[in-house]
Amino acid sequence: MIIIKYMSIFGLLTLSLGVAAQGLDNAQQAISAEQYQSAKAILKAKIRLQPKAGENYYHLGKVYILTGHPDSAKTVFTQGIRFDAKQPLNYVGIGKLNLQTENTLAAKVNFDKAVSLSGRRKYEAQLTIGNAYLQATKPDFSAALPFLQQADALDKSDKDARIFLALGDYHGLQGQTAKALEQYRKAAQIDSTLMQVGLHVAEMHLKAGQYVEAEAALQDLLKKDANYAPAYRLHSEMYQQQYLSGNKQTDIASGAIASYRRYLELTGADPALKLNFAQLLYTLGDFSTIETELASLTTVDPASTNGLMITRLRGYAAYENGNYPAALQHMNSLLERTADKTKITADDYTYLSLIQQKLKLTDVALESSTKAIKLDSSKTSAIEAIGKDYYNARNWAQAISTYELLRSLGGKPADIGEVGMYHGTALFFRYVEAFNKQENPPGNWLLQANASFNQVLQAVPSRFEAYLWSGRALSLLEDRLFPKGAMVKPYQAYIEGVERSGQAQSAATKRNLVEAGNAIATFAVSKGDRDMARTYWGKVLQLEPQDVTAVSGMKALNGGSRSSRNR
Repeated sequence: MIIIKYMSIFGLLTLSLGVAAQGLDNAQQAISAEQYQSAKAILKAKIRLQPKAGENYYHLGKVYILTGHPDSAKTVFTQGIRFDAKQPLNYVGIGKLNLQTENTLAAKVNFDKAVSLSGRRKYEAQLTIGNAYLQATKPDFSAALPFLQQADALDKSDKDARIFLALGDYHGLQGQTAKALEQYRKAAQIDSTLMQVGLHVAEMHLKAGQYVEAEAALQDLLKKDANYAPAYRLHSEMYQQQYLSGNKQTDIASGAIASYRRYLELTGADPALKLNFAQLLYTLGDFSTIETELASLTTVDPASTNGLMITRLRGYAAYENGNYPAALQHMNSLLERTADKTKITADDYTYLSLIQQKLKLTDVALESSTKAIKLDSSKTSAIEAIGKDYYNARNWAQAISTYELLRSLGGKPADIGEVGMYHGTALFFRYVEAFNKQENPPGNWLLQANASFNQVLQAVPSRFEAYLWSGRALSLLEDRLFPKGAMVKPYQAYIEGVERSGQAQSAATKRNLVEAGNAIATFAVSKGDRDMARTYWGKVLQLEPQDVTAVSGMKALNGGSRSSRNR
């Protein structure tokens, strides 16, 4: 047993030495190939064998940043400083984290410390700081450039291709394609094996929406190395960008998914990358696959940033797949586990509200949708759905109050016209229903309905049915003994709008035109305007030759004309 024990220890030590022996260059190559699991294993092994080599800590912290673990990155950078206080890169690492939280003053302190620790002829810190400013959530080009220029000046023999790569990024991220390509060419001339050059060229073209150029750059990369993983990731991003720009063809979506699957195969499927894949699937609407992919991520801490995103996506996907109890469970877990409630998004509350509606939890659904709009005034779909449910159930009072709550919250629906029409017609129907029950409804309901229809027309002038409903509301407000004809103009506008549109008229549209024409003609007769009456009843009879109102009206007009002449 003792011999076996020693053999096991020897085997583990041999494995550890084997991994560490690959060297820092191997770790950096793994990072550039986005093989983060492999890079992490190499760097951890090197740290175990060389605990006082500060640069190893920096690169491990960098991997943690790239895989979405900023807290782990900070811990590693701090350890690196403790074991090797003169290594400048770990201060740069902490400065990168400061930029992620937009703490630019703290970042500057750490960057200044890193530069002070650098030798007069060394430029690694300056180059890394320049890249940190370029790669920040909000790139700071004016802060990046002096560090990149310092690095370039210190590399007197122009042997380091990474400097020209960074200068290319500086120009490319600002849309300065020609200047960027010039720097990328210099980088490629110095080191033709530096795959990031071609990758960054492709990224620049993709950002500019230049798909042909991006595709060409990616194909050049894959000719050099068919297993270069980042090229497949970017290929997937290109398909996704095309999909989101409106080219939602099946082959575009499947291309994005296939390319990312290949990327995962080549990188070792780090949990953070699998999470990115799930986000891609959500964007492409492949909700059934999301649940399968996320179910395998069992090792991720549920309270971590990535863990919370997994819970969020599981809730979204379960809702889209019609599994509402599971969706509610996931969303409630998200709310419970998120210590910082400012991290709860408007989309979270929107989905929660939609789920609660499906489970007939209307009161809490309204609360959730209200929270969504307060965070983002455009997130109105959930409260619109509540209003529509009430509307379809003919619960006019609740529908009206829901749409008025939407307005009071400052909600900005994607289709303002549709919301306004629902609000206005709900007011109209509420009045009619109460009138038919002899409940003496207030005319103010009709005035509010008319105001809503006018707001629709201000926002969407081509929405002709708003004129129709405005005419109907104003008709009900007319004094039957002494009509003023307030409904005439909106009815006329409806008829003119339909005629001007040149669209084929459906049976429903014809009925509406008959209604409007009869209303105008009837009022015209009451005011003695026989020509107007004849014009509009003529329009009605063209649409419906047997319409009783128009036929009898025209007979009366014609009979009245003959008797006048006989006299």
